[in-house]
Amino acid sequence: MLPMRVIMQNLGRAFREDVAFRNRMLGFVVATTLVVGAFATGFELELRFGRDRGAGLVAGEGVDAASNGSGGGGRGGVAFGGQRERAVGATEGLAAGRSGSAGAGASVSGPDDGPAIGGTGNGAVAAARPECAAANLQATDQGVSEDTIKIGVLKAELGNLSELGFAAGVAADYERIMDAWTAHVNAQGGVACRQVTYVAEHFDVLSVDDMIAKCRSMTQDHKVFAVLTSGGYDSVGQLCIARDNQTPLINTEPQPQHWYQEAAPYLWATLMNKDRTHRNHVRWLVEHGEIDRGTRIGVVYHGIPNVGPAVERSLLVELARHGIEPVRVTRLSADSEQALAQISQVVVDFQARGVEYVFMPMNLIFKTQFMTQAEQQNYFPRYTDSDHYFGCFDFVTGTYPARSWDGTTCVTASQVAGMRPADLEAFADAHPWQQHADAVYLAHNPGGFGEGDSGDAQRAMNSVMGTLFTLWAEAADRAGPDLTRASWGREMGNTGSFDKHTAPHPLTFSHDKWDGPDHIHAVRWHAQGGDGYEPRMYRMLTAPQPAYY
Repeated sequence: MLPMRVIMQNLGRAFREDVAFRNRMLGFVVATTLVVGAFATGFELELRFGRDRGAGLVAGEGVDAASNGSGGGGRGGVAFGGQRERAVGATEGLAAGRSGSAGAGASVSGPDDGPAIGGTGNGAVAAARPECAAANLQATDQGVSEDTIKIGVLKAELGNLSELGFAAGVAADYERIMDAWTAHVNAQGGVACRQVTYVAEHFDVLSVDDMIAKCRSMTQDHKVFAVLTSGGYDSVGQLCIARDNQTPLINTEPQPQHWYQEAAPYLWATLMNKDRTHRNHVRWLVEHGEIDRGTRIGVVYHGIPNVGPAVERSLLVELARHGIEPVRVTRLSADSEQALAQISQVVVDFQARGVEYVFMPMNLIFKTQFMTQAEQQNYFPRYTDSDHYFGCFDFVTGTYPARSWDGTTCVTASQVAGMRPADLEAFADAHPWQQHADAVYLAHNPGGFGEGDSGDAQRAMNSVMGTLFTLWAEAADRAGPDLTRASWGREMGNTGSFDKHTAPHPLTFSHDKWDGPDHIHAVRWHAQGGDGYEPRMYRMLTAPQPAYY
């Protein structure tokens, strides 16, 4: 399996040389949010861990789960069932220990001296919570019976991308991950005095119709209480679940601020929303002397509903607040093929107007096309980016012309973006949440995460899904035995500080703050390697600071 950087380089070569392929690849833009969103809460793809990572975490070799359906989630992984409902009960034995061994009686402490994970090897479980003994449990809402809570998990289908001529990177085995986390909470008395079950479905990252269909399947057919997804699920589907069907949705993908307001209190994200991202991005550039009133700025952006309004309401407004008026602002068509056809003329226009600094809130295909066209015209303005389209992560830059992107400053709310690979590995290994997440997974999957790219991806996804699951579960527990979607939403707004993610600073959530990050910092992209970094990587430019907004 090819590393993501190689895949994206191959994509870039085909993109530049084959017009028909480029047009087909417009659909892939949706899929890129899957890859980035899954890891942007605390990791770069593969965590930048060493390739011998699996040997240090597990005892013995990982088992190829694709061949026999058991063991350690080796390369390939168990196929994630299309519509399989899972109930991992408290009576399943929980082997404990980060080493992956199944010694009877071993246990692993959770973060902050929390409940032990494990138990005994013979299937004994933690006692039910005392507060549940006297509870008069009844069915209280959709997905909540007298003894279970059913949640949904949506996972992007990458297999159909093979028709576009490349493999879509490494895929995580969600079933092993969710089995581990549900077994963990069920062994400790469950959530809101009930056992947790989940139903899992794929969605087609290239089909909005399929995303809407999965929304209806989850909310109207399976009637789940809440939905978790690690990325790739289109914004239209998000509104379908959270706003239209009033079903809690926790995910990683940022959307415009007003969408959270419309869907409140059911839509929540672990990345900074697009409007806050734009405001913080511009202000950081101004306060650090990157731009000022004399800078000849151009803004080109995609006019789709989850991009255009945030640019117009926040990025342009924030520039004006600092007395900066761009010399050119261009809104591309909402139709992707029409937008792609417009870019070459935008490049000519920007060059003619002397634009020297470019904001590009649009997808990576459009950015690649803009810079490729600019280089053909011997036009080399400076560029900037942000988390609006996950721009501060190394692997989304794989198709970017190195000469154009070299030196680009990106402002991010991901607290670990731009760290040296060795520093990031050491940080993750020492972080209490990462240690806890590892232990939860290995207690239920003693064979380990697997090896190489797939093992790194599995470890990263386990941590991310554990964050989403724990965020949901803690709010449900606070709501108590009489759990409803409305009471969950109120308690989710009472979350406050949340440190169950692998980052230096906690996330915060409140009744009018639906996205978690509170810190920003800048990274700078370098075409050449050095100072502990490989070529074509972002390097941390400033330490995280409190966000302005």
